[in-house]
Amino acid sequence: MGYAVLHFDKAIGNDSAMSAHIERTITPDYVDKSRTHLNKELIIFPEGIINRTQAIQHRIENANLSRKISKNQVRAIRILLSGSNDEMNSLFKQNKIDQWCDDNIKWLKETFGEENVVSAVIHLDESTPHIHATLVLIVSSERKKKKSELSVKKNYSKKIGNRLSANDIMTRGNLKQYQTSYAEAMQEYGLKRGVEGSTAKHTTTAEYYQYLSRKNGQLILDNEHLNKEKSLKTQDLIRINNEIDSKKVKENIVNLFTGTKTKKLNHEIEEFQQKLNTQTIKSEQKEKELLLRISDLNSKIDNQNHLISQATNKIKELKDFKISFLRTINHFDPKIEAKIKTYNKLKSHQVTDENIIKLFENKSIKINNDHLEIKEINNDFIIFLNGKNLDDLLKQYHQRNKGKRI
Repeated sequence: MGYAVLHFDKAIGNDSAMSAHIERTITPDYVDKSRTHLNKELIIFPEGIINRTQAIQHRIENANLSRKISKNQVRAIRILLSGSNDEMNSLFKQNKIDQWCDDNIKWLKETFGEENVVSAVIHLDESTPHIHATLVLIVSSERKKKKSELSVKKNYSKKIGNRLSANDIMTRGNLKQYQTSYAEAMQEYGLKRGVEGSTAKHTTTAEYYQYLSRKNGQLILDNEHLNKEKSLKTQDLIRINNEIDSKKVKENIVNLFTGTKTKKLNHEIEEFQQKLNTQTIKSEQKEKELLLRISDLNSKIDNQNHLISQATNKIKELKDFKISFLRTINHFDPKIEAKIKTYNKLKSHQVTDENIIKLFENKSIKINNDHLEIKEINNDFIIFLNGKNLDDLLKQYHQRNKGKRI
């Protein structure tokens, strides 16, 4: 079995330093901060009271004390309740800590009075679970007098009232009795009383925490060595991260400027591309229109060329016919060419087929001593010159002169 731990300390003044430790407004180095949230107050405070310091003052102010409290008077008693490390951690693992806490509060209230137990906080963030209880002991019995006071005779009676007294419980006999009764209450948890009359020196709470600090001293030195190595590694890591961050910053700056310029250029390119596409579409439309016009013009040119070719052939035939015709006329009238020239001079224009016809009006032409009427000849020329179809006129001409020698 392990040992039950019950330790008493006097608190002078408002005991704010211990309140800071108990309520973790100041956190010691040996505390496991990841478990601090498991700590809790086991006493329900009066309405309007929120912490240990206020609870102490509230109990004193509402105790109807008959005497004024002196400046250096003990106002509260601190009690540390715990057990051997292995047994206490075993209780925690077995989820029996809450039951252990309930039995501790029960023992405190039965031993010192419920109203006098103003606070009790369970700490589970240190190596061994324990309770910090606070007593404000108010008694109504007359305090014990010193021997020097007993020898003095007084002629008046003193009224007995409520008074604040730590000395009534902090006697050697009482402390032994508390150790025994507490161990009996803790037997079911595998905790027993320490050896009564042992020469082992009792340590105060402050001395206990100093012992913990010394015990952790070597660990601190080892941690310092590890921290130095960690610091060096951390500096290397920071340097590498800074280099990486510097590169990233440079890249981001470059990307920022180039990105802005790129966006602007891309926007301009898009606008230009849109304009280009619009111009391309218009150009294609105009090109199609021009191609259609060119095709139409080429078609017309082809038609004109065909007509010109036909007209050229007709003109050639007409020239040949004219030459042949002039030869024939010359045969009938050797002076015809002179007459035509004279007529052209008079008319000041080229001789046309119509002019030639007019020259032979009311004229007689002899062929092989035979007479041919002019009207008949004139009809041939009129048919020839006024016919709409030149091919037909040429056929008529050849048919009429077929077999004739000129």
